[in-house]
Amino acid sequence: MSPSPNDHEHRATPESDAPPDERRLHETALVRLSRVGLRYTTGRRRLITILSRAATPLTVEEFIAIDPRLPMSSAYRDIHHLCDVGVLVRLSLLHDRSHFQFAPDLLGRRVLHFVCNDCARVIAVRSPPSVDDVVAAAERSVSTTSFTVENSRLALAGRCAACLG
Repeated sequence: MSPSPNDHEHRATPESDAPPDERRLHETALVRLSRVGLRYTTGRRRLITILSRAATPLTVEEFIAIDPRLPMSSAYRDIHHLCDVGVLVRLSLLHDRSHFQFAPDLLGRRVLHFVCNDCARVIAVRSPPSVDDVVAAAERSVSTTSFTVENSRLALAGRCAACLG
C-alpha cells in the first residue's frame, strides 16, 4: 500500500524560508547541477523540497502524489539528473519499484531500510552505531582486495503494521 498524498506534508516555500538542513540540500543541488551545466529548475527544487520533508525514500509516483503539479516525464528526467550529479540515489530494495533518497554524503549518516514484502512500503531510519561499525569493518576488509565499495545499503524485509493488521 503506497502512502496517500495526505501521508506527507508538502508546502511550496521558497528556499530562504526552508529549515537550515533543507537550505543546505538546495544549495548542494544547485552547485552539483551547475558543475555539469544543468539548471536548478523549479521542478528539481520541488523534488528536493518534497524529499527533504518526507520521512522515507519515495517512488516517482509518490513524488507526484505529493505535488500533482510535477509532470511525470519531467519528474523522471529530473530525478535521473539529480542521481547523475550525486544528489539522489536510487534504491532498488525489493519488488520492481525504485525509491529515491538523498545521497549518503548529503545525509551525513548511513540509513537502514525496512521493506514490506506485501506492499513494498519502505521505512528508513538512522542506523545504530553498532550497525555502522559492522558495515565500516566489512568495507575495510574488502579495501585490501581488488574491490572498492562505492555505496552500501542496508535493508531488512518483513511486513509493515498495515499489512499485518
